Amino acid sequence: MFIAGVALSRYGGAWLHRTIPVMWREGNEPTSSEVSDVKDCGIFSLEGVKDIIQSLKLENQVALENLAFMCTYGKRNCITQSMYRGPLSYGKIFGLVWSKLSGGTVQCM
Repeated sequence: MFIAGVALSRYGGAWLHRTIPVMWREGNEPTSSEVSDVKDCGIFSLEGVKDIIQSLKLENQVALENLAFMCTYGKRNCITQSMYRGPLSYGKIFGLVWSKLSGGTVQCM
């Protein structure tokens, strides 16, 4: 699993960018120089494993940003302003989404 994560992070960025739905894309495909610039960041790198606590904090922040981006359909729906007002947290994200779903709102643009 670790090797697959390393391979995807190093060589699969452009493929992954093309694979995900358009509404969840932000910006262009990563260039090889952008990938090279961050090759020693996160838990899927040797340097990242050396400082695992800092790497886990970074990965958590990236996960929060990605989850918020997906839940707001690329910052384009009715919970976008509430989502990005103040710091992100899992509780905030799930609370905002749950309040819309429990109120019967499935799609809000």
